[in-house]
Amino acid sequence: MYNLAARRETKEAYGRMNSRHVVQDLSIQELASAEQSAELHEQEYGAPPHVTVSAPGSVLLMGAYTEHSDGLVFGLPLEQRMIVSISRRTDNSLRFFAADLNERKRTSVSALKYKREDRWANYLKGVVMQLQRLGCPVRGLNVTVSGSVPSGIGLGSSAALEVACAVALKNVYDFKVSDMQLLQCARRAEQEYTGVETGLSAYLTTYFGEPGHAVYIDSRSLEHSLVPVSFEDAVFVVTNPHVQNCFSEEDEASRRDDCRLCVEKLHGTHGGYALRDYGIEDVEEGLGIMSEDVRRRCLHVVNEMQRVREAIPAIRTHDKVDLGKMMVRSHTSLRDLYEVSYPELDWLVKRSCEIAGIHGAKLAGSATGCCVVTLIDQGALEAYREKLDEYERIFGFPGDYFVLNLLAASRLDTSTS
Repeated sequence: MYNLAARRETKEAYGRMNSRHVVQDLSIQELASAEQSAELHEQEYGAPPHVTVSAPGSVLLMGAYTEHSDGLVFGLPLEQRMIVSISRRTDNSLRFFAADLNERKRTSVSALKYKREDRWANYLKGVVMQLQRLGCPVRGLNVTVSGSVPSGIGLGSSAALEVACAVALKNVYDFKVSDMQLLQCARRAEQEYTGVETGLSAYLTTYFGEPGHAVYIDSRSLEHSLVPVSFEDAVFVVTNPHVQNCFSEEDEASRRDDCRLCVEKLHGTHGGYALRDYGIEDVEEGLGIMSEDVRRRCLHVVNEMQRVREAIPAIRTHDKVDLGKMMVRSHTSLRDLYEVSYPELDWLVKRSCEIAGIHGAKLAGSATGCCVVTLIDQGALEAYREKLDEYERIFGFPGDYFVLNLLAASRLDTSTS
């Protein structure tokens, strides 16, 4: 096992790779294109790529911190995406080119261990290693990566990169692996190379997401379905609060342990193997057999799963007011029960929801980075900008944002030369 702090540098290095794409208005952002990636690949290596794959980023709308309890999740695909171009080599060398950084890394198929100095390339090496463990032999490759997914704020940039890499390798070598095997390889690359325990929701949303739809995910069965999302003139806005994260991966792991402890306590009297198997009343009645901290954490999880269930009819009936109220209740639960929010985010959520035309807002993300997702009428965007100016005056952090154009969301796309 490698030092967790050292592994975090992989995340930080990748953040430096594309952090310049966090902008205030999506209309002025130059989105990465597969054609540009292929051209950069040919300029770098002297030959066009055999395949170029682009995969969208994603944001978790509802279901935060329920995956480890066999929970339920709503994910939204983004217009921004990560792109991987790959061509074969005649030897066993692996050459990686990060176009956004103009940075190069190299290794071989027999030297895939995590290395601090390889930083962002560790994600790609991890995917190669996981496919090899699955019995899929990989030879030498030239790889180019680029993208426009803002990183470090909970928008699935690394998941999109890993999915794009895995799909590209499957295409290059015609590997006979299932969709789920491919996604598990991508997730294990993240877990093993960064030391972060992660669920599959970002990978499933990236892989199966479609424009104009949320992806509803059952973390127990891994079944998913697409739910159309349309709220007249209302849109989702994603805001980067630029708050330094003081909620650590160790804190996140501690909360997962709390949920497992709760299940152990409840199993003796109620049966069940995950918090998914218990109701709100079961946890509320557990005060005498578990600590108050543990009970609060688990109350968030079971309540959040119920909110996801209730969100389905609200989304299907285009009820932006009802969904907005659920978003606020979700944030309140993350703040008071799961205790993963920050005063700056709490202020932004509370003050934003005082604006006419803003229906709800909540924290999204994890210990590796977070953002605020807001459901807002387009006519209220100017008032929201003014609230972000006030946020900066009070806290000293800019509030960069973009409108999540769900109808223009990217889907997984593969092109071959």
